[in-house]
Amino acid sequence: MLFRSSPHLGASRQTKNLALNFNYTPFFLLYRQFSKFDRLNQSANLDLTFHLAPRFTMGLQDTFGYRYGAYPSLNGAPILSGPTSPTDLNQLLSPFTTRTLSNSSGLDLTFEKSPRTSFTFSGGYNLSRYANTGGISASLYDSKGEFGSVNFNYKATKHTSLSLSVLHQDSTYQSGGVFDERTQTESAVFSVESRLSPTLSVTANGGPQYVHLLGQSSGLGEGF
Repeated sequence: MLFRSSPHLGASRQTKNLALNFNYTPFFLLYRQFSKFDRLNQSANLDLTFHLAPRFTMGLQDTFGYRYGAYPSLNGAPILSGPTSPTDLNQLLSPFTTRTLSNSSGLDLTFEKSPRTSFTFSGGYNLSRYANTGGISASLYDSKGEFGSVNFNYKATKHTSLSLSVLHQDSTYQSGGVFDERTQTESAVFSVESRLSPTLSVTANGGPQYVHLLGQSSGLGEGF
């Protein structure tokens, strides 16, 4: 017999210059006849926005997860760009003894030059770590990455906005010494958004991307 419990703890604060939201969710798995299999999964999410000055706004975001079994993330998907990463090969369900630690953090600063024009500078990192993989370590890829971006926004008309983003990402994937890869990705994205009616908006975006493979283990050829 299996008992599940998923309480939720949340806190928020709103002032003239500050907006803070924090959420914590523990997820209990309790077995009536096999107590040694009892597990506690945890996830937390922090979102903070602070107005430094009339034209400057700072944002901080952080998500954290610690759980057993390689289940899909409880905290939402990280920023994705470039080709499919090796971590996409990670199994969605793994032995319940597998421990997964994940963390993703980001910091951004927005400067509103005028009511129509703004610049946003962003940076952050993300990581995933696995332990007690139960003999399937070759199928689970540890990963870590850093990113930085600059975004320009321009409100051309009352209903149309233009934006240009330049993004740099540096990602490393590892798996028990069998697989080791590092990639750097440079991207530029141009976007146009137009509100055609009170209930209909259209967005079009696109741009070039360059991916540089910096390192890869010689043993990758086996098993792929």
